[in-house]
Amino acid sequence: MMSRKVFPPAPNVLNFSGNCISFPGFSTNVYPSTSGAPTAGVNPENCTTLNMCGNVLASGGYGLFFTDGCTNALLLNNDFSGATFGGIGGLGANNVASLPAAQIINNKLAAGVTFHVQLPPQVGVASNWFLYGNQFLDASSNVVPPFLDPASSAARVTP
Repeated sequence: MMSRKVFPPAPNVLNFSGNCISFPGFSTNVYPSTSGAPTAGVNPENCTTLNMCGNVLASGGYGLFFTDGCTNALLLNNDFSGATFGGIGGLGANNVASLPAAQIINNKLAAGVTFHVQLPPQVGVASNWFLYGNQFLDASSNVVPPFLDPASSAARVTP
């Protein structure tokens, strides 16, 4: 009898580039404790590699909203200035999202009503999160210092 070799499943890779995205400000899909929708340009789950480059979020909840099973993301030259909740956020099972490594380079990130970047809680020190050359915007599109959640994270932020 011949044995059959079993190969591991291929990694889930998402390339999302060159899009202009616009979502309605409110919908019936409500984010907890708010009156708006968590509409996102990209909302990956179980994605080992996300490459998100050159997109514009004209209006919507988040530019990127990651959930369970995400491991690595590259965000390059995106404009999330239209975000109403936050530029980058996440929420997974039991309110724990995962994204242990992210390179966020030359993006425009709006804080919306919350934060510019929300880091996954289980990463803690966020030693593999790098933010380089980004513009962090307030509600009036003025450049402001970054507002990270949690504020005590060790994400590396370089102007």
